[in-house]
Amino acid sequence: MMKKSPDKAHINMFSQMHKDAAERYQELHRRWLAVFGATGQRSATDFDEAGGYDGSDPFEQSRAERDGRIEADFKAARTAILESGPFGMMAIEAIVIENQPVESLRGDLRLALNRLAVLWKMMAEAA
Repeated sequence: MMKKSPDKAHINMFSQMHKDAAERYQELHRRWLAVFGATGQRSATDFDEAGGYDGSDPFEQSRAERDGRIEADFKAARTAILESGPFGMMAIEAIVIENQPVESLRGDLRLALNRLAVLWKMMAEAA
């Protein structure tokens, strides 16, 4: 079946914007977990990133400001995802964070990523 306008993006396809939003959310989620010192289970053969304890002072002003910005950004992103629909957060957590092949949540994932892209575009324009 041919599309009427082959140059336009297909409504059921993921675009570069969706990929960028997913990667940005994944990085934000990782930073948010680091604020609280939560670490995921690592494989014994995972030598990619340095492990260990962050021994910096939690009451240092610059760290408190950085952590506050991360928490505020994550809260705004989570609010946008929850406003996207009833299964938006489930789709983001399952597909983006846990890398599970959940085909039934693909539409909810697109809606959630659209909301994140709009949120971050508005934040960039406001800055």
